[in-house]
Amino acid sequence: MKTLTFVILMALILMVGCSPENPVAVESEKKSINEDAVSPLNKPAGRPLALVAKYRETWETVKPPDFAVGDPIAEVVIQGYGKATHLGFSTLYIHEFINLGVTPNILNGDYFALTSVKTGDKLEGTVEGQSEGDAEGNLRFWGTVNFTGGTGKYVGATGQAQFEGGGKNDLATGTGSGWVKFRGYLYLP
Repeated sequence: MKTLTFVILMALILMVGCSPENPVAVESEKKSINEDAVSPLNKPAGRPLALVAKYRETWETVKPPDFAVGDPIAEVVIQGYGKATHLGFSTLYIHEFINLGVTPNILNGDYFALTSVKTGDKLEGTVEGQSEGDAEGNLRFWGTVNFTGGTGKYVGATGQAQFEGGGKNDLATGTGSGWVKFRGYLYLP
């Protein structure tokens, strides 16, 4: 009797999900060739961690634009101090190039780092964005940070954050101060 019950149970298990097109196995997923397939290689590593940060910052123009020779690019170093989720109190450093020959101005930061004051671990990346200013030196800026790795627990980190900020620029000296906020996701391996 136990053998007959086992055979009936196995037959029922095999029949679950059967259909005329797929009489023996569980109905398989049918993917259209037009569906977006996410490759495991394209997925960010780890689970998403929300990143929220706010910093006070200062900046200094280390190479002003030279419009007389057709060079509208300014090189700027930005430093700040604030607080971020996962990093706690931390410092901000950005090295970027600003195209002042277009409106809004185009920002390209080749190096971005948030460094934890407590551990020294760095979250690193690049910056892309835009800025606008007026004749009085009032400035606002916005864009995206792409996380590319780091040190300590941020080795291999990926992700992205949107940023926005503002401040006051001293047009005579190329220095200024302001604030910036970040909101996005960080993936740790």
